[in-house]
Amino acid sequence: IWVGHPMGVDMWQGGQVRAVPLAFDGKPDPSVLSMANGRDGGLWIGTYDQGVIHLPAAAEGAQARPWRIDEAGGLPSNHVRALLERADGSLWIGSNEGVSVYRDGRIVRHYGAGDGLPAGNVYMLYETAQGVLWIGTSNGMAMMRHDGTLQAWAPMSEFPAVAAFDFLADPDGSLWIASDRGLLHWREG
Repeated sequence: IWVGHPMGVDMWQGGQVRAVPLAFDGKPDPSVLSMANGRDGGLWIGTYDQGVIHLPAAAEGAQARPWRIDEAGGLPSNHVRALLERADGSLWIGSNEGVSVYRDGRIVRHYGAGDGLPAGNVYMLYETAQGVLWIGTSNGMAMMRHDGTLQAWAPMSEFPAVAAFDFLADPDGSLWIASDRGLLHWREG
């Protein structure tokens, strides 16, 4: 079990907890805001001010060396609160500047307010089994369809809350939403 906290990351395994060092490139261990499992067995780590750190799975007898995606590499903000590795291997990164898509070693697309995404912090990225991407923000929520178009719901008018923190799809096709106004149940629009 990975545990992210203001001083970095700990790993709990076999009843033992150990700190995982993430200090490299002259930077200290970061404050961790989000984590996501990588398809390569590694761990994606969203940080308060160091962008995204990828901690590769350790090979047998080898020390895993982390690497970073940050503003120097095209990320609009180093403040990363949401991460999602999608089925196609792309990494979707939610920050206080919108959603960025990382693929093949670079940022290939960015979605912001000009694309219809609510302005503010992106708190959550959630993909349903049908491949629909739900985006929870500090200023409403949005859904991205397969063709890349966005539909947003404004807070306290189209969406009965201000912030959306988490999503969970129900087998009946509805969606559960954790919000600042409690638990919401979304069904058929």
